[in-house]
Order: sequence, then C-alpha cells, then structure tokens
Amino acid sequence: MEIPLNRERIRVWLLGSRTSYGVLFTVFLYLLLIAIGFVYLYPLLFMFVTSIKSPQDLLNPMVQWVPTELYLGNYVKAFRVLNYPVNLMNTILVSVAPSLIQTLVCSVIGYGLARYRFPGKHLVMGLILATFIIPPADHRYPPDAHLPRTGVAGQYPFSHPASHLWTGLP
Repeated sequence: MEIPLNRERIRVWLLGSRTSYGVLFTVFLYLLLIAIGFVYLYPLLFMFVTSIKSPQDLLNPMVQWVPTELYLGNYVKAFRVLNYPVNLMNTILVSVAPSLIQTLVCSVIGYGLARYRFPGKHLVMGLILATFIIPPADHRYPPDAHLPRTGVAGQYPFSHPASHLWTGLP
C-alpha cells in the first residue's frame, strides 16, 4: 500500500498534476527561456564587449571576450563624429515632441467622446475603430506625394520626417 503512494508522489512531482506543473516541465521551460534569451542577448553582449576594446585588442585574435584594457575612446570618437548633440535634438524634435502632442490631443478627444453626447458620435467612433481594423497602408496618404508641391522637401534636415507629423506614419 505504501509503495503506490510513493510512486504517485514521485509521478506528481516529476510530471505535475491538475493544479501544478511538474519538475520536468519547469526545467524544460527554464532551459528554453534561457536559450531564447541567449540568442537575443549574445549579439548585444558581443557588440558591447567589442565597443570597449582598444584598436590593438581588435586586431589581436587572442582577445575574444575580455579586453586587455578598458578603452572608451570609441565612444568619444562616435560622439564627435556623429555630431551627437545636434542629432539628439533632431531626434527629440522629430519623434518626442509629436508623440507628446499626439498624446495630448488624443486624450482630449477621447475624453470628449467618452463624456459628451452629440449627433454623429457613433459614426466618429466607428471611423476611429476602422482605423484600427483596416491596415494603415490602405487608409493613409503617402507623405512623399505632397512634399514636392508644398516646397518643404529638402529645406530642413528634418523635412521628410516632419511630413509624418500630419500623417502619423513611422
């Protein structure tokens, strides 16, 4: 009588029951997650280690993962060559500012649609839902089609992305 009870406990511990997963499934799941995580993190780790290597370490085939010295000159060169402060401000101007403006406008419109009753409210809500259901490529006007007519193209370093402010395209 005692032996079947122990076998049942071992089976439940290994394979699980209705309410819990067994050890085998849990170990398999964690191994799978670790393997997937490694596939995603390996290139990032490799790029980081390569970025802190000195030019001598880059040319030395014996240096793989641990550089002989911590070399931050690559970051200094990249900061200078890429004109980082100006490009950071362009990025903020082109992406962050429109995102904040769109968030503000959408929250005000969402509040108005939720709070007030007016004629055509259901039509407006249906059109908004249609923009989620229908793929964006089917209902958006391409920004390149109107840029030559406006005279904006090529005038500013952010002239092309600025056209996306009113179309919402990435």
